Amino acid sequence: MNYYFNFRQYSKIIKKVIFFILFLSITNRAYGDVYTVDGIILKEKFVNTKDFRSNLIDRGIIDSFKFLSERLIIEKEYWKIKNIESSKIKETILKVNILDEKKVGPEYQINLSINFDKKKIKQFFNQRNISYTDIVSEPVMVFPIIKKNENIFIWNDNFILNNWNNTKYKNFLVDYLLPEGDLTDRKNLLLNNFNIKFIDEKNVIKKYGLTNSLVLLVDLDSVENNISYKLNLDGVHYFRSASKKIDKNNLETGLINIIEEVKSFSENIWKNKNTIISSTALSIEFTSQIRSLNQLNNLRTAINSTTGVSELRNLEISSKLFKGKIYFTSSIEDLKKNLEYKKIILKETVNNWIIIYND
Repeated sequence: MNYYFNFRQYSKIIKKVIFFILFLSITNRAYGDVYTVDGIILKEKFVNTKDFRSNLIDRGIIDSFKFLSERLIIEKEYWKIKNIESSKIKETILKVNILDEKKVGPEYQINLSINFDKKKIKQFFNQRNISYTDIVSEPVMVFPIIKKNENIFIWNDNFILNNWNNTKYKNFLVDYLLPEGDLTDRKNLLLNNFNIKFIDEKNVIKKYGLTNSLVLLVDLDSVENNISYKLNLDGVHYFRSASKKIDKNNLETGLINIIEEVKSFSENIWKNKNTIISSTALSIEFTSQIRSLNQLNNLRTAINSTTGVSELRNLEISSKLFKGKIYFTSSIEDLKKNLEYKKIILKETVNNWIIIYND
């Protein structure tokens, strides 16, 4: 009995150490002076020409730059990195590491690891007015719940739980953690009904000293709104539901695709919350209902005079709606408080920010 207790305690310590090491490795990639992109593998039919190998490496450089950029910039700005000259990309590189290269039959294969200069990448984005972030999230605890044949699977025989990390989509800025699923976890996860809004995971994440969580519901018994998920980032919840056609004969592939979709959703939400437009400023886009031109002018004046606001840009103005972008140098919480002094309420929704102003 004592042996069993000691082994379980030892096992928990090992898990925490492994998690800590993994978290540090991800954090160092984002906060150091270098961005590293590993595992760039290219295959091509071998041609015995002078430039064959160098052209293949150039392709790898472009692919790695695209991969890095899509992990750092917000999704709606992907178009800004299309058709970038390879010479401009090479200016941001510190080192190209050839991990392996070989000829297999008629094909030539090369495996690259590329180090990008963090400062030059940021300059590249800033010069092209590309919004990005390299801020790594605190760990997000994942709770995948599957309904199948009127049975609920959470801790046992849960394909999503067992394969969360086995996808092609590799999270870069959002770090995920899976619960141990011990008796305490099972007791603390409150599954009141199969509705994502009524599932309460607070006590579980509190046990691990976390504040972020992701609940994913997959209803294999239904075809309407059979996928839903709830992302909790520091107390702010983001919901999404969708109807997915899942092939029962190819169920594992369908579930892997769902995992990748949810990971992409979470990373994009995180990036939009922490967008950087320069080394010192953040930005948010917002919409506000307006009643008159006078109210619009008063609102713009109030925002521009708010402490911490460096710039207000007009994105769209109509007779009833004002869409703008605020650049600010304080935290988002400080921005909210400073706007409140001006009688401006800043609220966050699933898709954007809204401003309520009564002058």
